[in-house]
Amino acid sequence: MKKFIYLALMIPFGILLISNSSGRANSADEGNTGAPGDNAPSNRTCLNCHGTNLNTNVSITVKDGMGNIVNEYIPGDFYTVSVNVGQASGAQSYGFQLVSEFDSNNNSVNQFSSGSANTNIVTTSSGRQYAEQSSP
Repeated sequence: MKKFIYLALMIPFGILLISNSSGRANSADEGNTGAPGDNAPSNRTCLNCHGTNLNTNVSITVKDGMGNIVNEYIPGDFYTVSVNVGQASGAQSYGFQLVSEFDSNNNSVNQFSSGSANTNIVTTSSGRQYAEQSSP
């Protein structure tokens, strides 16, 4: 009987863990970026669940329409954002989540367009738009 109760409790927990593999906004309708305005409890980020022991390198590259790396934002221009997560020892999979906000009021810009094959563009019920992994 104890094994049955243990199994009955672990199956929903396992499904909950698996359900975030397609991105937190897609599966839980919330952001975990730590940005102002995210609706995750206590301004939660991915580090709250995955821990801080994963030593990985993350690089974000922003390019203009000509493919040049930019270091200055020009309102009205469109940019290509590339996210690269380097391999970390002990990690079985990787993911990311991005939000773009106006500096003046922390409202989501909501201007992400179609991403690569492994990227979801998700607008949550709060109206915030996120770009995130579509699978680990």
